Amino acid sequence: MDIKLIEEANKDKVKDYGVHVTTHYNINQEIGKINIDLWHGFPIKNIGVLNKIENNVIGENYNNLSSKINFSASYSNLYTFLMSSCSKISADKFKITGAPRNDLLINKNSKYVLENLIKKDLGNNTIIFYVPTFRRRSFNKRVIEEGYSLEEVDREIKELNKFFEEKNIVLIVKKHAFTADTWRIANNDNVCFITNEMLNKYGIDFYEILGASDMLITDFSSIYFDYLLLDRPIIFFARDYDEYINDRGILLEPYEFWTPGPKTHNSEELKKEIEIFLKCKEYYLKEREQIKNIVHKFKDFNSSERVWKEIYEYIKSVE
Repeated sequence: MDIKLIEEANKDKVKDYGVHVTTHYNINQEIGKINIDLWHGFPIKNIGVLNKIENNVIGENYNNLSSKINFSASYSNLYTFLMSSCSKISADKFKITGAPRNDLLINKNSKYVLENLIKKDLGNNTIIFYVPTFRRRSFNKRVIEEGYSLEEVDREIKELNKFFEEKNIVLIVKKHAFTADTWRIANNDNVCFITNEMLNKYGIDFYEILGASDMLITDFSSIYFDYLLLDRPIIFFARDYDEYINDRGILLEPYEFWTPGPKTHNSEELKKEIEIFLKCKEYYLKEREQIKNIVHKFKDFNSSERVWKEIYEYIKSVE
C-alpha cells in the first residue's frame, strides 16, 4: 500500500489517492474517496456547532459531514458522545482506538529532540511546558481576545523568571500559531519559546517533545487530557475564566472536576503551586487518575496500530 504525507494545499497530489486521513475534518469532497478523520484532541471547550462564537459562521460546514466521513477515531464513549454532538457525525461512525499522536508522548529521545530544537542543554533542570489555548472573539476577523492580553502574560513570565532561576526551572512556552508574532519577550536562560514554524522546519511533531516535560501549565487547551497519560503534574492558569466561559462555553462541567490540578490566576499563585508539586509528586494524583480513566479507554500508547487496523479492515470491507 502506497502511503504519503501530503500537504492539504497540494490539491492535485491529494486527488491521486483514494484514502484520505485528516485531523481537522478537512475531508476530500470527491465521490468514491474514503475519508478518515483523527481529529486533534479531546474537547473541553465548545467546538463545531456548539461553539457560541463561531456557530453562525461555520455551522453549515457540519451539516453534511456525517455522510462524507467513513469513520473517525475516538478516545472513549464519552469522546464519541461529545464529538458527535459537536460535529453532527453519527455516533456509529466513531471507532474507539485512542489518538495516534499520543503514542509520541513516550518518545525516548524527547529531551534530546527538545534540546536540539531550542539550542540549549537542559541538564538536570525541571522542564515545565506552558501551552495556552487560542482566544478570539471574532471568527471572521480573527481578533485576539484583549481581555486576556499577551502583554499581561509577558509581564508575568518576566516576574517569574527569577523564581525559575532559583528553582532550576526551564519554562518552554508553546506559542499558538495565531498569536506567535504577538509575544514580546525573548528567550533567556530560563524561558524558551517554540512555534509551529520551528517544529515544521525540523519535521518535529509537538508531542515528540512534550514527553520531555516534568509538568504542564495550561488553561482551556485540550492538551491536558492527553498529558494525563504521562501521570505528571498539571497546573491550570486561567485568569480570564469567567469571561472565556461566558464567550465560548465549555462542554464539560463543572470545570473544577474536569481539570485535575490546582487553579491559578496570577504569578504568585502559580509559583506556590509549582513549589508544592516540586516537593510532593502525589499532589492531585488521585484526581488526575480519575479523569484519565474516564477520558481514555486505552492507556498503552498503541493507538496508531489500532487505527491502522481499522483503516485496513475498512478498506478490505469496501473492495
